[in-house]
Amino acid sequence: MAGGGGDQETNLEYTPTWVVAVVSTVIVAISLLVERILHYGGKYLLKKKQKPLYEALQKIKEELMLLGFISLLLTVSQDRILKICISKHLTNHWLPCIKDNDAKETVHFLTNFFSLVPGGRCLLVGSANSGYCGAKDKAPLLSLTALHHLHTFIFVLAVSHVTLLALTILFGGLKQFFGSVTKLDYTTLRLGFIMIHCKGNPKFNFHKYMIRVLEADFKKVVGISWYLWLFVVLFLLLNVHGWHAYFWIAFIPFGIHLTELKALWTVYLSSLPHRV
Repeated sequence: MAGGGGDQETNLEYTPTWVVAVVSTVIVAISLLVERILHYGGKYLLKKKQKPLYEALQKIKEELMLLGFISLLLTVSQDRILKICISKHLTNHWLPCIKDNDAKETVHFLTNFFSLVPGGRCLLVGSANSGYCGAKDKAPLLSLTALHHLHTFIFVLAVSHVTLLALTILFGGLKQFFGSVTKLDYTTLRLGFIMIHCKGNPKFNFHKYMIRVLEADFKKVVGISWYLWLFVVLFLLLNVHGWHAYFWIAFIPFGIHLTELKALWTVYLSSLPHRV
């Protein structure tokens, strides 16, 4: 290692041991704190007999482990990914943004935005690692800068998802049906359900049934299922400049709701002959 200017990067073997110890202590302490919070939160939910909320908390742990493993895999395989070379003309197709010939504007954007992200200072040193494919007159499959951008995307996805799950558990722990419907509306719903589905049981516990249904739906809401991951990958694939993916994606929930309404209308029409 050369003893150059003050901005030269220092390897771990030349870093003071107290610096490594302090940084490691802080990281371990934060990790243990989060783990203890989740642990005692789970014990509290079990004590209060909130099994659906407890299972949602377990989903949070699973998502943290999965996203952490993805982040670790990207970090460990970084050097190997940088040595995967492809033809240069392949890098000019299916781009999310049009390439700007003015490289200074790109550098200025990266310096201002990613300097706020942990590890963002090393985004602009990728040129030193692009020489492997450059010597072969090819381009790396994923540059170091793009790899760090992907890493940042996963980090933001993890923080956003865990935050939403925590808020879901928080609001799910509140009293259900609180201020949602009036007594008259609830009585009407209960009477209509019993008249259609439980004519022979007028004392059917409709409230218990609704709680059970809500708990079952709650289990489906939390967590990222495999098809949501597939949707993320497809969106990253189709987010091409000029395709307006953000516009067309807004119609997906609308189409899903139309499909559900069609299914409900079909069930309703099929039950009409039995009422005549």
